[in-house]
Amino acid sequence: GPTTARQLALMVESWERLCDLLDAVVAGGRAGEAAQAELLGCPSVGPKVLDQLVSCRRPGARRELIDRRAEGRRIAAVWRRAGPLQGETLVFTGQLSMSRAQAQAAAAAAGAEVGGSVSRSTTLVVAGAEAGSKLRQAIARGVPVIDEAEFRRRAAL
Repeated sequence: GPTTARQLALMVESWERLCDLLDAVVAGGRAGEAAQAELLGCPSVGPKVLDQLVSCRRPGARRELIDRRAEGRRIAAVWRRAGPLQGETLVFTGQLSMSRAQAQAAAAAAGAEVGGSVSRSTTLVVAGAEAGSKLRQAIARGVPVIDEAEFRRRAAL
C-alpha cells in the first residue's frame, strides 16, 4: 500500500534500484540474501510483502508491463516528502478548524505518516475540541499530545 511504497522510497532511490534488489532476490545466492535483508529492513516489508514484490520479478511475470509503467520514474521523487514532520506518525482526534482530509494532507506534505488509530507506531497525537478515546489511548500509552495550533506551527502552515 501507500505506506509501504513511501517507506521503500525512503530506502531505495529509484525504480531501477528496487528492480535490481528484487531481481537479486529472485536469482538467489549471497547477493540475493543481501538484497532480501535490505528489503526486509523496511519497516512495512515482512516476508509476505517481500514475496508479493518478488513475484512481480519472477520469470513469466508481466515484467515488461511493470517496467513500462515505471519507466523513467524515480520512486523517491513521487513519494519522498522531506519536511518538518518527517519521521513522525500522527493521529488526529476531535474537531479541528480544518477538515480531517486537509489536516492529513498537510501532515503528509510536511513529511509525516498519518494513522487512523493510536498504535505502537504513533509518535504524536493532534487533539482538537471534544477529543475522545484516541486522546485517552494516547495519554495511557505516553504518546505526546499537541493541539492544532502546535500542529500548524510544526508543519509550517
